[in-house]
Amino acid sequence: MPQHPFAPSSAPTPPPVLGTPAPERAGVQRRRLVAVVVAPLVAAVLLVVSGGPAGPGWTAGALVVAVLVGATAATYVPDPGRPWSSRLGCTPCAGAAGAASLVALVVVASAPGDLGQAMLALAIGGAGLMQRVRGAGEACPTGPGRQG
Repeated sequence: MPQHPFAPSSAPTPPPVLGTPAPERAGVQRRRLVAVVVAPLVAAVLLVVSGGPAGPGWTAGALVVAVLVGATAATYVPDPGRPWSSRLGCTPCAGAAGAASLVALVVVASAPGDLGQAMLALAIGGAGLMQRVRGAGEACPTGPGRQG
């Protein structure tokens, strides 16, 4: 029975040298860095495009959408030494999460100050992130980590 490509290996790994990240954590650190960099950039772009904060509700919604977009973008970052294709997935659903992030950005930026649009964008962005986290690409016949 083949092991799931994202499951940790059953072989014990030696403890890392102090100050050196464990190999399996390096990918997590890269994804966190992407999320931390992308979210503020997206938030700044949303605020500039909208002409500045457009009410507390819309602004809070736009900032949360920016965090969702950053988190979704981070899920596409591969582990060190792995190709980008290992995290992209091969099903249409794998691309739908990225598309949902872009749609969420367009929805929230299209109506600055409209709380309803911000809530719709939150729902779209959240659905995209959940889809990405819960299994994009699981149906790949030659999925991540497999040689095809």
